[in-house]
Amino acid sequence: MPKDGQSLVDLTKLPEGDGEQVLANVVVEGEPPVAVMPAAASRHVLYGSCAEDVAAWAIARQCPQPVSPLPMAVSIPPGALNGINRYYVLCTRDRAIPPPLQRRMVAENICADVVELDTDHTPQLSMTNELAKALHRFATHSSAGAGRLADRKDRAAAGE
Repeated sequence: MPKDGQSLVDLTKLPEGDGEQVLANVVVEGEPPVAVMPAAASRHVLYGSCAEDVAAWAIARQCPQPVSPLPMAVSIPPGALNGINRYYVLCTRDRAIPPPLQRRMVAENICADVVELDTDHTPQLSMTNELAKALHRFATHSSAGAGRLADRKDRAAAGE
């Protein structure tokens, strides 16, 4: 969750970004340049909590990623996020986005709810059930909030 004006590269340069392993391990090649993560690095960096067969499946499906967006700052117009709840799944064994950096981003970007999972960067593969529960929790919270907002709007329209 970069703030307005921050890029991914900016985030990795913060003290809390120390130890990130994606930019440290990718190989940049080609024109236009793309980043490729070697299989052994991917296993360690992205899929460290996954079962061997799941990690192998995921690594086999990786594709080169463009590098041009990495230094590009995020642009968020004033008020664009007003009224939108943010939710975050913090992965405590993440080597791509170190947990201290995740905690800083959460602290700097108010979140309606944060769930911590003791897993790597890919909870959709390593903790599927726990991630599903977290997403359900977020959806339930979000829809309950939307219901309260609709109730307030209805009352206001009725002149209450």
